[in-house]
Amino acid sequence: MEAGANDVFYTPIYMKKNRSGMLLQVLCAAQAAPEMEAILFRETTTLGVRYYPLTVHRLERQFIQLETKWGRLRLNMALWMGTLCSVLQSMKIVKRLL
Repeated sequence: MEAGANDVFYTPIYMKKNRSGMLLQVLCAAQAAPEMEAILFRETTTLGVRYYPLTVHRLERQFIQLETKWGRLRLNMALWMGTLCSVLQSMKIVKRLL
């Protein structure tokens, strides 16, 4: 992540001849791809890397503070085209308040 990846995750998979393997996926900006490739070749046993261009659509976010009897709670409101879609709170803050 320090090298510029937005996200990194793996999925256990079965390859040909029913061999177990790991599918490692790295999400990054196009400019960071050469460095991610270098890291993969240097630090894994992979013999190749596949690239897939992606488009990301993100919801607009607004943050509000809500006072509760337990303390202040920060809410993350997600909006799509000006319409409220969801309201989320940080579980780390909720655990701290409880």
